[in-house]
Amino acid sequence: MDKQTKKTKNMKRKINIKIWQILDEPNWRFRVIIENGQTKTQHNVSMTKDFYNYLGLKLEAFQIVDSLIRLLIKDNNKLGNCFDIGNKFERKPEIKKKLISKIKSDWGEV
Repeated sequence: MDKQTKKTKNMKRKINIKIWQILDEPNWRFRVIIENGQTKTQHNVSMTKDFYNYLGLKLEAFQIVDSLIRLLIKDNNKLGNCFDIGNKFERKPEIKKKLISKIKSDWGEV
């Protein structure tokens, strides 16, 4: 599979998030680099197709990853080096409402 690169920026917060899709079967896997000022961290993020379908949104998977990362940063949640998006929701079910609201804010009505 060809690597796909998606870049997003938020100039207000000066957070630069770079997302590379590295696998899409059986689940999506992404390499995410977050640059926040002088700090640069790398994370491996996965998302199951079941969880993607559960959200019921008509967005690219990388858009959901981008919004979730921004939400977790905004809420001062620690990001592990490797994590599954669905597991983040299992531990913090209140994030789903926040995520959908954040996605609508970031990407418009979905």
